[in-house]
Amino acid sequence: MDSLFSFDLVDILFYVITFIFVFVIGIRIYKWNKNENSPKITVDARIISKRSKVKLTGLNCEENISMFSLGPYVSAYYITFETEDGEEKEMNVNVTDYRRFFSGDFGKLTFQGNRYLSFERCAR
Repeated sequence: MDSLFSFDLVDILFYVITFIFVFVIGIRIYKWNKNENSPKITVDARIISKRSKVKLTGLNCEENISMFSLGPYVSAYYITFETEDGEEKEMNVNVTDYRRFFSGDFGKLTFQGNRYLSFERCAR
């Protein structure tokens, strides 16, 4: 008996995948909009740590890539700052800033929401 609401497995998978896709896009738009509407803030901060993360053909590896690895990889660079009030903020930074700054550097951190904008090193 055919009912008006009969679904087969392919239909269910299609709707589940479509829902997940729309949900992920919605979250990204929400986060982007939240950052865009946040004020730009500049605070005194000190770099307390640095790390990089490499995504290799869908796998996550922490700075441990074999020279025999196959496929493309993408690196993400993070710096953890400690602000003057003791709050720690880990920011995703570009490779140039990651290489330019070192743990212990002190300066002015500028960010907007969760988005890193700049860090200007200065003498303490």
